[in-house]
Amino acid sequence: MDGRTKSGHDAHATISNGVTTSPAPKRAFKRASRAAKLGIMRWTILAAALLGFLAVLADAWITHGAPASLDAQAIRWMGLAADFELWHALALLGVGVLMGSRPGRCLGSAAIAFGLGTVLFAGGLDGLALTGAHGFAYVIPVGGTLLLVGWLLLALYALLLRPGR
Repeated sequence: MDGRTKSGHDAHATISNGVTTSPAPKRAFKRASRAAKLGIMRWTILAAALLGFLAVLADAWITHGAPASLDAQAIRWMGLAADFELWHALALLGVGVLMGSRPGRCLGSAAIAFGLGTVLFAGGLDGLALTGAHGFAYVIPVGGTLLLVGWLLLALYALLLRPGR
């Protein structure tokens, strides 16, 4: 073989200094990059769906089963946790959709901040409500801070968007 494809074109590109390179590694890198982005997007949307499911489940339990076993303050904490969990599941879903349609900087970090922040904030409130253990109170502000960071990262993403991209 003389380095030509079946159609007669050169299979390698020549750079100005006479070194030949194959376009295959570049294509393989792009494929791997696309696969990685798809994986991140898939996990982000899956996390959003699971958080949404848990929020609806928690809200149903609060409405139908919890009042008999919890005091009024614990029910308020769990209601607040379910509300934050549902709203931030929607935010995480939005980030996942953006990853697929208009990828950009900050989206991966925003997804992590929203996901981890929701788990810590809502989980801390639920843990405090269900057990009364005050150790859970220490993770609630960390979760809230991560939620704020997620929103700031989403705002930064919007500022960094370029037209036509």
